[in-house]
Amino acid sequence: MPDPTPDRKSVFGRAIELPAAERPAYLDAACAGHPALRAKVEDLLRAHGGAGSFLNASANSAATRAGCTTSSSATTPGRW
Repeated sequence: MPDPTPDRKSVFGRAIELPAAERPAYLDAACAGHPALRAKVEDLLRAHGGAGSFLNASANSAATRAGCTTSSSATTPGRW
């Protein structure tokens, strides 16, 4: 009977916890005999690495980098 395919989520979850230098050896063992699984997990790892920390940036800093500005009247409370 063939080995069951390991769960992609668990393999990715474990791989993401490892330092990048240790991931290939882990994937060799975890995905042995399942090249499609390894390719998918490697795709997920690349996507995760490319996501960066955009969620950690404040809206103001993101707007500033995008070239947006605010007028002083928009930030000063006053009479409606």
